[in-house]
Amino acid sequence: MPHRTPDRSPRRPWRPGQLLAAVVAGALAGCGALPPLPDRVSSAHLTDTQGTALGRAVRAADPGDGRSGVRALPDPLEAFAARAVLVRTAERALDVQ
Repeated sequence: MPHRTPDRSPRRPWRPGQLLAAVVAGALAGCGALPPLPDRVSSAHLTDTQGTALGRAVRAADPGDGRSGVRALPDPLEAFAARAVLVRTAERALDVQ
């Protein structure tokens, strides 16, 4: 006796309204189930950095127009190398997140 597979009806594609409802329901269910955040430790930044090598370098590179000085490093190896140099150069603290 040959093996028979169960009859399967072809699936209907989702209608736009059904798809939108499913996405909204998923988003609401995902956001509603987040656990509460634990108490966090207050953090602070160092303000007396004039005497450090990094403080002097940052001050020398500051254009003085209020920009943050953040530079995008799109190459992952270059970004890793930059972090390694900053870690080696740090004299007071590391802000690792």
